[in-house]
Amino acid sequence: QSLQQQVSLVLMTLDFQYPALSEESFMQILHLTQLLMDEGDAFMADYQSVTKSELRRQWSARIRNTLKTKANDYFQSLHFCTWAQLKASHIEQDSWQRLPVARNY
Repeated sequence: QSLQQQVSLVLMTLDFQYPALSEESFMQILHLTQLLMDEGDAFMADYQSVTKSELRRQWSARIRNTLKTKANDYFQSLHFCTWAQLKASHIEQDSWQRLPVARNY
């Protein structure tokens, strides 16, 4: 439990914003956290007699929830930054002009 709290705390303190955290670093964090959760679940399986899916939900729920929240934050910032780049480089740079449209159209 205390290790789970410490891992969750570390994940919560990381800056999961797109420019600050590269896509490669984000994937490394996901991979390492998944390995840690799998090892913790396997370790706890030796002491509990529950199915694998129950075990996963029971023992690594706090870390999974924290990781899910932080991944959501990361993808929101990634999408926002990508939209801002697209808008600045293409949409605002393109020349727009009104087309004459009949009133009864």
